[in-house]
Amino acid sequence: IAESIVRGQGPNPFGTAFLGDAAIFVWFDALFIALLGHSITAIRSLAAVSGVLTLPVFYLLVREMFGKRVGLLALAMLAGSAVHNNFSRIALPSAQVPLFTCLGLFLLYRAKQTQRAVWWLSAGVAGASAVYFHFVGRLVPLIFGLYIVYLLITERANRNVWLKGAGWALLGGALSLL
Repeated sequence: IAESIVRGQGPNPFGTAFLGDAAIFVWFDALFIALLGHSITAIRSLAAVSGVLTLPVFYLLVREMFGKRVGLLALAMLAGSAVHNNFSRIALPSAQVPLFTCLGLFLLYRAKQTQRAVWWLSAGVAGASAVYFHFVGRLVPLIFGLYIVYLLITERANRNVWLKGAGWALLGGALSLL
């Protein structure tokens, strides 16, 4: 399918490509095929790049939440994880979901700390972007919503802040999905 995109044919980037998976993954694969030629390296490059980019984003998330030492330990554990390494080198549309999940959670946590609209909006965009790559990405907006419900229940004094933030995150998610 990616080769047909390189030839100027293929599915709509916002449609579906194979078994109902979003076509945007195949479009990114086509970019690597166009750059690196028809090879297994080109086909696996998107997963590899996504897996590598997940590492610093994951570190930032954990460091923000628990400190530098725990962040480095968590980073070492993820870098040595058989599951992460496996999915970071096979040509499936699943390696991008952890990247967008970690990025979205980092932005969501930063939004909670700063209470600035730009962080809420960015968290919504990143979280909803996971939907474009694999079916499991559809859980990410649900997880974000559950976190906001958790904030509404446990920190009632800031209820208006969380509702306003949830509105910004929903707007960001809607912009991403539009």
